[in-house]
Amino acid sequence: MVDGPVLGAVGRWLGRRVELSRIVGEAVEAVAAAMDAERGTFFLVEPGTGQLVSVAGHFPEVPQIRLGAGQGIAGHVVRTGEALILPQVEDDPRFCSAVDAASGYRTRSMVCVPVRAGDERGRILGALQVLNKRGVFGEDDAARLRGLAHQLAMVLEATSLLGRLESSRPGPLHGRFDGVVGESPAAWALRDQLGFIGPRAGHVLVLGRSGTGKELA
Repeated sequence: MVDGPVLGAVGRWLGRRVELSRIVGEAVEAVAAAMDAERGTFFLVEPGTGQLVSVAGHFPEVPQIRLGAGQGIAGHVVRTGEALILPQVEDDPRFCSAVDAASGYRTRSMVCVPVRAGDERGRILGALQVLNKRGVFGEDDAARLRGLAHQLAMVLEATSLLGRLESSRPGPLHGRFDGVVGESPAAWALRDQLGFIGPRAGHVLVLGRSGTGKELA
């Protein structure tokens, strides 16, 4: 379960005229703070390529991160649907250290859960992770994060994103969300300033299967 204040905040954001990126970003920050952790990241699977793209999170060193399909902890979670609690990520061979190497940030511990669609198939849309708890991550943290993952999936569904992503042609995520408009009043309110993953200033960190990172302007 997500804490009442976090769920309440998500509900209030859904009823306001705000950018979808802000809804997701503030929700991720709120749950990280509730866990007494340093930061969180929300990844979505890019259609066609299967890459994971960071769409929200506090990573000022690298505005956006791209992971190869199945790469890193988040990639493993998306591929298997398995939530992971890692008290020492450096000891796990699935951990992708290239992100830390590029950003200068050190990831010590992590909890990561899949983000599933609410349909019958329970499609995995992405992964939600929180890093570096001031203490030890436990099952209660994973349950809390699953609650937020469910809320985020609802936000995406409110913008009619899921069905359109499934039928859209392969291409970069930042070009797929601009025209996604939901039919509900809440979705139209969100659409006013959607900019979900629009062009950003700065650099994008792209990681392939080899784990080697490169920056794109």
